[in-house]
Amino acid sequence: MLLTQLNDWSSSFGRSFIYILVLILLMFLAFYVTRFLSVKIRGYSGGNIKVIEGIGVGNNGSVVLIKAGSKFVLLGVTKERVSYLTELESSDIEAVQQAQPKKFETYLSNLLKGKKDES
Repeated sequence: MLLTQLNDWSSSFGRSFIYILVLILLMFLAFYVTRFLSVKIRGYSGGNIKVIEGIGVGNNGSVVLIKAGSKFVLLGVTKERVSYLTELESSDIEAVQQAQPKKFETYLSNLLKGKKDES
């Protein structure tokens, strides 16, 4: 009887350990998938052209802020066309760049360190 109870306890402990291991694996997988997708969604970023920020407007449109060389350009993007809206000064952009939301990586590292969100 004692052997049966010990066997039940060890099998439930083993199952719990495997479940926790799978949960941790899924968390890391979700982290890397979101990181990969964020690069794909943001689009091309390299050299002299960089997508700074974009926001959806309506069903099929978005407004995108890009940095081309040293200039910041605001574009309207739809399925059919890309339209030049305006050029912005770098002094207008600095406030936007400083107010960017935290990345998932920051939240995850704070969670693993046991820190609360410091928004």
